[in-house]
Amino acid sequence: MAADARRGTTAATYDSRLRKFDQWCRPRQILLPAASVTQIAEFLLSLFGEGKQVSTIRNYRSAIAAIHQGFPDGSTLSNNPYIAQLIKGMANRRPQIRRLAPSWGLSAVLHALAGPPYEPMANASLAALTKKTLFLVAVASARRRSCLHALSTKQNHIRFEGHGVRMVPDPSFIAKNQTLTFLPGDIFIPEIKTMSSVAEDKRWCPVRALKWYLTRQRS
Repeated sequence: MAADARRGTTAATYDSRLRKFDQWCRPRQILLPAASVTQIAEFLLSLFGEGKQVSTIRNYRSAIAAIHQGFPDGSTLSNNPYIAQLIKGMANRRPQIRRLAPSWGLSAVLHALAGPPYEPMANASLAALTKKTLFLVAVASARRRSCLHALSTKQNHIRFEGHGVRMVPDPSFIAKNQTLTFLPGDIFIPEIKTMSSVAEDKRWCPVRALKWYLTRQRS
């Protein structure tokens, strides 16, 4: 039951990290839950030597901390000062590189979606229409990829209301930021025409694209 407190993706990532740690421990006859500070430091340093980013190494520490019993001085892997200093040193030795330019430009993508093969929509292929619809819904909703996967075309999951559309994710979906006191709501996206009187702007309306997509995919 306690293991279910972690999302499936987190558990899968931890399993992968722990398998690698287990492979490192076995030939050294080290018990995973009882590994010493020095032994864990050596393992983390080996990851650093492989060229792994510090964020990845921190994730390995979190995975090991989930099954580690703690150290004799009462500290845990999460708050041990020696391990913290080691990771800080790694971050200083291998700082994160900042990109000087964005990896992609929203304006360039929107410009492309306003012309062939995406427009006019009556002539667009189902593949092009699907890509355009998904992109516009993703940008307009600002939801995570997992939430987009939970969207459905089943009855009552997509409701066109007044000047927009309401999308209800699958009831079994558990959001990454969902807690006992916070439940993410439905997704409501207004039509472009409620915010712009420029006729050409309709080419970027996610509600319009969604209507075209639903009509086309019925067959």
